[in-house]
Amino acid sequence: MWKKRLFSLVCVLLLSAYTATAYAAIGPPLLPPPPTVLTPTRVLPPDEDEDWTWVSVEATFGASFAIRSDGSLWAWGENRNGQLGTNKRASWSSDVVIRPIQILDDVVAVSAGGNHTTATQTDGVLWTWGDNRRGQLGVSTFGNQGRSTPVWVLQEATAVSVGNSHTVTIRIDDSLWAWATIEMANLEMAQQALTRDP
Repeated sequence: MWKKRLFSLVCVLLLSAYTATAYAAIGPPLLPPPPTVLTPTRVLPPDEDEDWTWVSVEATFGASFAIRSDGSLWAWGENRNGQLGTNKRASWSSDVVIRPIQILDDVVAVSAGGNHTTATQTDGVLWTWGDNRRGQLGVSTFGNQGRSTPVWVLQEATAVSVGNSHTVTIRIDDSLWAWATIEMANLEMAQQALTRDP
């Protein structure tokens, strides 16, 4: 009899441990799934009565960005790491920004990575925001000090590309710049290639 009770107790403990692990990994049960759109659907602007013209778009991991013809940058979607730049972080993937929110003015380009974003303005100023666990924002720190609003990084940027956890840019003098934790040796290999004789 005691063996059956012991076996039942062990089963209950194992099930509790499994449930706790699953809860920590995916959040509490019965969360509503994020909305899914299976056919092309127009994204409604904040003011449906205005005539909005979009000139550029960027999207990554549930976050979306678009630049209007007037140079304003707008964002919507997933915001768990502050990657939208709205000065707020969402608690769950179901807490998404449904309609575009304005982030910056005078933007000519936007690039989004795993969970961080960059924007370049008409005067060449580069801004970054979002996750910074690998130092991908270029703000001289790394870890959990992510930024949920745009942070000034450098001037004279002419082209920017964002990876999953690093950032690369070209400046007006055609010099190439990169930053983040050196992972998979991507920055080290780039440095070796730039110093190698033609």
